[in-house]
Amino acid sequence: MDANDVRARAAETILDRGVRYKLGEGDITIRPLRYGTALMIAGRVAEAGLTEAEMQGEDFDIFAFFFKRAEVMLDCVAMAELNSRDRLTPEAVTERTAFYRDSLTAFQVHELFVHVLALSGIRDFTNTIRSAFLMMKATLSPKEQGS
Repeated sequence: MDANDVRARAAETILDRGVRYKLGEGDITIRPLRYGTALMIAGRVAEAGLTEAEMQGEDFDIFAFFFKRAEVMLDCVAMAELNSRDRLTPEAVTERTAFYRDSLTAFQVHELFVHVLALSGIRDFTNTIRSAFLMMKATLSPKEQGS
């Protein structure tokens, strides 16, 4: 095995471990999103009725957006934590979301969401939401007609 193979395996191992977030006596681990998880998050964003216009313009208020869309963020974090076909059921997402709602502060929700973003390769909050819109359009929209 050459040096590049070793580096590639080390990177895969580190990424698969994810980010562990301590919460009281337990912890939450966020790993890089699997494709199915990304699709579910895109579906949840669509279901919530989020629009890009909601985040554009000079008068965009991130605090008002967070207040209005906290439930979507909690659902996205729950999906990212579960991140497995066998574990990603509506009941499990609802259970994790309720746990987060009862156990986390707004700052902690934001911090976990940032971990989801970082492990998705996206650094900025608004860019992540825009990315979710793009995923939704690319994976859930009907194909455009015409040439």
